[in-house]
Amino acid sequence: MDVPEPVLLTVDDETFRARADPDQPGARHLDWVSGPNDGVESTGVVYDGPVLSVAS
Repeated sequence: MDVPEPVLLTVDDETFRARADPDQPGARHLDWVSGPNDGVESTGVVYDGPVLSVAS
């Protein structure tokens, strides 16, 4: 399975890393990169829609 590279998202000056889970097709996990608990994973999110891309 081809797993996309993680994507960094910034929301209200906080940075999160969204990454695919190769063991759970369609699942994405968010890591709070700029928070006090860097590396702690948030709840996984399942998304069955089309693959999202980053706008340029």
